[in-house]
Amino acid sequence: DNRTGMTRESVAPKIASMRKILFHDVDGCLNTPDGASLPFEVAQLQPTQRNALGQLGEVLDKSDIDVMVLNTGRSIAASIFLAEAINSQKLKYIVAEHGAAGYSMDESSHLDLVHYAKDIPHLHTAYSGLEKILALMKWYEEDGAHLLARKIGHHVVASPKKANLTLRVPENTCGDEMLEDLRRLIEQHSPVGGDYLVYHHSVSDGYLDVTAEVDKGDGVQLIRYLESTQRIRTYAIGNGSNDLPMFQHIDVCICPSNSDESVFDFCEANNGLISPHRFIGATFDILGKALPTVGSDLLIPM
Repeated sequence: DNRTGMTRESVAPKIASMRKILFHDVDGCLNTPDGASLPFEVAQLQPTQRNALGQLGEVLDKSDIDVMVLNTGRSIAASIFLAEAINSQKLKYIVAEHGAAGYSMDESSHLDLVHYAKDIPHLHTAYSGLEKILALMKWYEEDGAHLLARKIGHHVVASPKKANLTLRVPENTCGDEMLEDLRRLIEQHSPVGGDYLVYHHSVSDGYLDVTAEVDKGDGVQLIRYLESTQRIRTYAIGNGSNDLPMFQHIDVCICPSNSDESVFDFCEANNGLISPHRFIGATFDILGKALPTVGSDLLIPM
């Protein structure tokens, strides 16, 4: 920016001295280029998937990234074996369930995000509201699933999580209509119907999520807090609408070519990178280059 006397040449050395953190979505971003779904148990991980994740770890170790964080809607249990397959010492944290749960890979222990949020006033209120999701999940198991089945013709079992209500959209079912049916049932019949809740439909991944005020962006803020002993530069790779809160707290946002339209729109409007590569291929390509000062530095000719 010539008005401030700053140029890319003068900015680059300052960025080079910063600690670089990469926040990375899982489903839709760590899949092999054929798009095969990632499993939720280690025994179901296919050889091609294991090899791709292992190669990612090798590329990550050689890259300029200092810390990688898996920032996912999955549970911690459904994320740890993927982190272990990546097998990089730079992969330090898992932020799971859309910012509601945390795990330290170095210490092999859960992070008490509610405790850390107490030091950040605007996050404290959001994290203290996680208990209402537990009540919602209990209601869904006991009554909500049956009510929803009457609406959509399918009995959908909630994913095994601790702080998100997550449902897979059945085949030949309109996800947007299912989400609206679920919203009305929660508002009319659940014990938290009058509370503020966040509803997501990740079109590209085929999941619905109902969360408290906590989101992936809050997880980013907490990790930034934990890593605040030195200046940091943040990057994020995501493909779904539930990644938008993460992008709002990131210096450079990046999305693969299989992203939702809302993610493409955000990246275009915020000088992010839209990769021409699908799934994990986008990450391989990006980590193989010098990290950008702004997203447009990484644009690849189509």
